[in-house]
Amino acid sequence: MPPRDAVFEYIPGLLCFREGPAIVDAFRKLERKPDILLVDGHGIAHMRKFGLASYVGLNLDQPTIGVAKNLLDGEIIKEKIYINREIRGYELKTKKGCKPIYVSPGHRISLKSSLEIVRNCLREHKLPEPLFLAHRYANEVREKYR
Repeated sequence: MPPRDAVFEYIPGLLCFREGPAIVDAFRKLERKPDILLVDGHGIAHMRKFGLASYVGLNLDQPTIGVAKNLLDGEIIKEKIYINREIRGYELKTKKGCKPIYVSPGHRISLKSSLEIVRNCLREHKLPEPLFLAHRYANEVREKYR
């Protein structure tokens, strides 16, 4: 399947409009659907409480967890992400010498479960194994189409 062109420019905080439709389309083409999706972006740890993982989960009515490499908003207090005095996710240090990742529920999952699932998906990489493999595959495909 050739890459899908983005129809929305990159604007921080609005990633769901750029990447969300392609993720939703790709999921709908899967013959075997996973029980939960880990999304490379924020869930509710977002200034509007609705990041890419929330967009994807709501559109698919599928449990989703946001796993982001950068914090968009809020402050970290004792490894918790606070936005407007509300816990919205977690800072997770997955590997020595690496920047942390930021985990938050996207849709149909709790704060505690989202952190537990991501922790259980960690192997020897900074990212949870499903996202690490997806990222590696996306890079291979991108090189093929260049």
